[in-house]
Amino acid sequence: MAEDPELGAVRRRVVIGGAIATAIPATPGVALAATGSPRAVPLLIFSGVIAMISVIASAIVKIHGSRQQTRRLEIRQEPVTVLATAIARCLDDAHAAAADVPYHHRVDEAASVRAAAMKAVEQTIPAVLAMIEQNSLSEEENKEEQA
Repeated sequence: MAEDPELGAVRRRVVIGGAIATAIPATPGVALAATGSPRAVPLLIFSGVIAMISVIASAIVKIHGSRQQTRRLEIRQEPVTVLATAIARCLDDAHAAAADVPYHHRVDEAASVRAAAMKAVEQTIPAVLAMIEQNSLSEEENKEEQA
């Protein structure tokens, strides 16, 4: 998925602004350092601090953009996740052994659990296939929109 153009523009502005802000004290600092003046040290330190701040600000914008992209993907995948969670819960419940089954009925209980699990899987397969198909169609539409 491509980066959000608006956030890319903000990030470019932060980088350019940081470079300009870094150059303002760096230019006289370098000139003073070339002549050997001790007054260059604070200017160069200040320039370095500004450069670090602009790098941090650019990283924050990039992190924010990545988080937004991740959240959009989470929202797009949410129906599939909800369905998968429901299916997993159903299968877990089907495989959970009854608590108070006498020893001589455990074989029958196990067979009943297997039958219930198979029935649950058989009933959920059409829903899973429909969800996968819908998801793949929406992904294809998104790719066409981006192109």
